Amino acid sequence: MSPMHEAIARYLEAKREFIAVGEKCTLKGWIDHKSAIVEAFRLQRLYVEQEARRFEYVLSMDDGGERWRSVTELFDRVGQAWGGEEEEALSALDAEYGARAAEIRQRVPLRQGQSVIKALEDASRDPEWNVAKDAVARRIGEVSRAFEG
Repeated sequence: MSPMHEAIARYLEAKREFIAVGEKCTLKGWIDHKSAIVEAFRLQRLYVEQEARRFEYVLSMDDGGERWRSVTELFDRVGQAWGGEEEEALSALDAEYGARAAEIRQRVPLRQGQSVIKALEDASRDPEWNVAKDAVARRIGEVSRAFEG
């Protein structure tokens, strides 16, 4: 596994850990909104898995990340710059990816409103939340350094 792949794997694992901690912290004071909170975090888990598959796909097309000039460029490529052609190609190549993409499309309209937003605001003041958030930031730094060296 290349240093770029290793850094991205650590970044994705930190995001998964942050989501788990975030869900736990959010549920602490808002148990009466449990179904909405669980649904919101399920959607976030799906987004991370979608992102992981996109990273794999993009990096497999370019010799493991050699052509990327910056971490920002790579993250944008699997995010905002991701197009319909890539979506179709990856869905055809990876049935699990296609199923997750369909589940995301199905779940997005079900997002819960203000109750989840308020719960997340409260959870973001939890020290455990902030430790997990800092871990994600460190992993982004590791990915950035993988471009440098």
